[in-house]
Amino acid sequence: MNGVVEKLDFETYISSFRKHLFHLFREEFDYGAISLKRDFPAEFLSEIMKKKPLAVAIPELHGGRGVSVKECLGVLSAASYESLALSLMFGINIALFLEPLAKYGNFSVQERVFKEFMENNAMGGLMITEKAYGSDALNMKTGYEQIGDSYKIKGEKHWQGLSGAADFWLVTARKYTPTGELTRDIDFFVTENKKSEQHIPMVERYNNLGLYAIPYGINPIDVVVPGDQKLNPESTGIKLMLDMLHRSRLQFPGMGLGFIKRLMDESLEHCQTRIVGG
Repeated sequence: MNGVVEKLDFETYISSFRKHLFHLFREEFDYGAISLKRDFPAEFLSEIMKKKPLAVAIPELHGGRGVSVKECLGVLSAASYESLALSLMFGINIALFLEPLAKYGNFSVQERVFKEFMENNAMGGLMITEKAYGSDALNMKTGYEQIGDSYKIKGEKHWQGLSGAADFWLVTARKYTPTGELTRDIDFFVTENKKSEQHIPMVERYNNLGLYAIPYGINPIDVVVPGDQKLNPESTGIKLMLDMLHRSRLQFPGMGLGFIKRLMDESLEHCQTRIVGG
């Protein structure tokens, strides 16, 4: 089946991925020049994704490697050895989209979306933050109402990693009450950008510093999604959000590990090869 990763043992898999990245970043492309420009070139990213690195965050039932924490952190570490920006891109996909969908999504939606990731190298992200409220997520003003078997979501988000680049989003919103107020709890919805009624544009791109490969901007939301694209919390949406955000913080050791190992390797090489006093 196209897109299914052959289940190699992890050491073989990650070793092959490291060699693949080394070749791309050090030999085939000029990453020094790439890192000074916005976004990864499409050809460069396409070559990276040929090894299906996001398969580590997709259940085996859907053709992935099984959502193992060890494997997810291993891929992040391998990526950050060459590029912190690439590692963050993977981290956004893994912790803020794929893992929550695997845990809380409806099977029919998982099946369709994971297939896009495995076969077409799709990307996903999370939309929580709003201009006026920042990290005060419980006061977000993006709201939704149920219309028949669908949900209509309206609002605005900003500072979403992969703005304008992701194919799928998890969008957070609060339900409108009959009086037009917003409930306290938060719900999550999967949106699919290629469908016009679910498309979320980026109307302004931020000139962010640092990791140029990650696009951020302003995203107005006026979409309608099918009922099965709402995530199913085990209790409340707020607890689902906390689970997701706590889980995402576990990505940082993976990102940091590869970067620190690169620093150590280059420091040792410098010390061992440096000529002192002729």
